[in-house]
Amino acid sequence: MTSSTFATSARAPLQRLYRIWRQKATFEQLSSGETDASGYDKVARARRTAEARYGFRWNLAFYIVVNALLIGIWYFASHGFFWPVFVLAGWAIGVVANYWVAYRQSDKTWVDKEADKILAEQGGKS
Repeated sequence: MTSSTFATSARAPLQRLYRIWRQKATFEQLSSGETDASGYDKVARARRTAEARYGFRWNLAFYIVVNALLIGIWYFASHGFFWPVFVLAGWAIGVVANYWVAYRQSDKTWVDKEADKILAEQGGKS
């Protein structure tokens, strides 16, 4: 066994532990034997999606409450120029973007799709 082979084989468990730590695996996932990268990728992707959906719901709730308060202030204070429109429109852009990430974005990122495309092209040339 050469020194480079030993160094590579010695690093493998550390890389695996780092991957487990990075993806925040739970004790149940570790004890169930779900230790392959694809299983962790699925769990990590599902967790990110769940966190994005949770964040969207809170963002939407705050959007409704805060803007209702601003409209109430406008209504009872002046009845003049509808100044809450700036907050409504600006924050609406963020809410729509948050919705898109939480519910409409595909599981694969652009980089993943591009990598798959490149691998398919390379596979066809071989």
